[in-house]
Formats: sequence, structure tokens, C-alpha cells
Amino acid sequence: MTELAVFARIGDRRVAFDASGVEAVIDLGEIVPVPLAPPHVRGLAAVRSHVLTVIDVAAALSGEAGEMGSRRALVVARDKHRYALLVDAVEEVTTPLSASAHIPPGLSANWARAARGTVEAENIIALSLDIGAIVTAAD
Repeated sequence: MTELAVFARIGDRRVAFDASGVEAVIDLGEIVPVPLAPPHVRGLAAVRSHVLTVIDVAAALSGEAGEMGSRRALVVARDKHRYALLVDAVEEVTTPLSASAHIPPGLSANWARAARGTVEAENIIALSLDIGAIVTAAD
């Protein structure tokens, strides 16, 4: 993790993403469904003249698509493609006080695959997630 982390919430779990991989935090408008897309690919959205593939992070990590609640998303780029990663909330962007490669036991296979360890900021302990692993789940 670099100097800054984006702390977010996915369901009841606090997570953190390396801020160097996040271009923006946005609220999405219309999401156009894509026929035959996997359940965690919610569709496409246009943001600032760019088309983003919208990935529901909770669905990508749980393997099950639920109801879409929040439209808060992290804009990321991977291999010349741009994605909007849906999260339930963005809590803070700050410098972590500490980081550990320890991955908590009991995570499902998808969560464990995306986990990079834990990070701590003031009053926040979060599971650090790899953006690339989440985007790869969408392929």
C-alpha cells in the first residue's frame, strides 16, 4: 500500500484500496445492463465522455449478485480499460498508520484471493483489497 488508502465499506466489512490505483470517487447515474454479462457486471455507465464497466464488488467477491443499493463507485483503470467499482460507502481517504500482510482466517475463496492483508488508520481497521483481483473476477 502506498502513502494513501481509500477506506470503503462493502456490506458490513471495512476494506481499503491503494489510492494510487483509484482515479476518482463518483456517484454513478444511469447504468445500462449488458446482456449475458456475469451477475457482478452491473452494466456500463458513461462518465465524463468515458464508458466504464460497472463491477459490483460485493457480488464479485461473494459470487452472488444481490440488490444494487449504492451507486458510489471507485474509478480505476486496468489494461487500457476503465471500471467503476461499486461499494456501499467511501469512509475516508487517508494515510494508513500501519499495514500487515496478515489475512484474517475464515474468508471465502474469492475474498481471500483479493485480500492483500490489513491496514489500520485512526479508528479504522480494514481488509486491504487488490483492485486487479476484483477486475480479473469480472473477466
